[in-house]
Amino acid sequence: MSDDPKLEAESEAKPHAVKALLSWVLHSLLIALAVVMTIVLVSAFTARKMPKIEKWHHEPLENEFVAKDLTADYKLEQYLKLEDSLFAEVETYKLDPDKLEGHSPFSRFVKGGPQDPARQPINWNRSVELVPDKIKGGVLLLHGLSDSPYSLRSQAELFHQQGYYVLVMRMPGHGTVPAGLLNVNWEDWVAAVKVGARHVKSKLGDSLPFYIGGYSNGGALAVQHTLAALENGEPVPDRLFLFSPAIGITGFARAAWWASMYSFIPYFEKSRWMGIQIEFDPYKYNSFTNNAGTQSWQLANEIQVRLAAVKKKNHLDRMPPILAFQSIVDATVQAEVLVTGLFDHLESKGNEVVFFDINRSEKLESFLSLKFAKKLDFMMKEANLKYTVTKVSNRDSETYEMSARSRLPGVAKVAVDPLELNWPRAVYSLAHVAIPFPENDPLYGEVAPDPAVYGLHIGSFHPIGEKHVFEIPPSQLIRIRHNPFHAYMNERMLEAIREK
Repeated sequence: MSDDPKLEAESEAKPHAVKALLSWVLHSLLIALAVVMTIVLVSAFTARKMPKIEKWHHEPLENEFVAKDLTADYKLEQYLKLEDSLFAEVETYKLDPDKLEGHSPFSRFVKGGPQDPARQPINWNRSVELVPDKIKGGVLLLHGLSDSPYSLRSQAELFHQQGYYVLVMRMPGHGTVPAGLLNVNWEDWVAAVKVGARHVKSKLGDSLPFYIGGYSNGGALAVQHTLAALENGEPVPDRLFLFSPAIGITGFARAAWWASMYSFIPYFEKSRWMGIQIEFDPYKYNSFTNNAGTQSWQLANEIQVRLAAVKKKNHLDRMPPILAFQSIVDATVQAEVLVTGLFDHLESKGNEVVFFDINRSEKLESFLSLKFAKKLDFMMKEANLKYTVTKVSNRDSETYEMSARSRLPGVAKVAVDPLELNWPRAVYSLAHVAIPFPENDPLYGEVAPDPAVYGLHIGSFHPIGEKHVFEIPPSQLIRIRHNPFHAYMNERMLEAIREK
């Protein structure tokens, strides 16, 4: 023992201090856990106020593809055969139009009803192949979260018209019933993309170009597949086309699974959902599960992990060129992360991100949240970027006429290209859900081409009246559902494929 009483006292005090600190930390963690559990419990009680859960909300289908189904020799034909069984199941969920029992006649689940996708010549909820007489190349298209292949119908038809074999792949959990997103994993989507990529590539050989296009969550899947393919031998596309890609997801989506903590109790079953709504959209779920948001966040995180791994191996120069289209205001994804989380890391040449600005002529800027718009203006002045940034906006603040301003890598002067396009009156911005759809889309376009096609034309469905009456959230109705600059987007894609 020490002869110094002070040192001896300090030595004896240290274990007590450590013990006290550990006790304080444990006590704090328990308090934090209790607070979280209480918040989640309150959320679970709040979720009970959501509309009634229907069969299509709580009974997932049995014949869905999962990642463990994928083998080295798994073929698209097997996937489509399984899809046949899956959609036979969907028919059992549908309501007799003479026995609606309070359900809306405009529900997609009314058999033979005006919104029943099965009554259309092509059910675009399913995987769709478009085969030209002579194949000049191949394209795999990947739809967004809670969407269906319909969301890339326009792009599929554009490529098909150019002589490309097109596969619009339905992702697991989609195009059927909202309950399909209760248990799906992002690995299931990745496995399905591999099936599609292998199939398209098998149609082409080595001489014809192979592209992948993705909207929203499908854009994230396109990037993830390409990064992984650089290392694992899967088919690498010659170019990527991205539309509102979900590269940046809010942290709220990461924590969404907490909200489902009590869902194993039947009383709190609704807590598995962010929202439950009338399913009047034939090709997109209006109801949304907490799991779907969590899986999308995990996919975005996987991209960052893959990106770092490829970058560490100095293989980013092998990344194919990317052409991306994004609205600067987007309530679904973080537009700025498309730049900071992807484009800023790219080493390959020929990359471009096209941003659609707000309508500067509507004089509504003081009412809008424009954080990223200011960052974009700064980027347009940055000459050291390794990729091209293009802003599609008003020619000036006094006109609805449009122009495209492009900042090329290493070029000081911004190139200005006048466009024969105009902002529609009273439209102040695009929206995440609008980017891939043309103005004449038969469901989401500005005007219904034929009222008999769909009983409820969503693009022109803008009812106004008293608040607290309409059961569909106003936030859903206010979003523009088509892209008035879709023609410009098509021109840019055609330019890109002609470069090959």
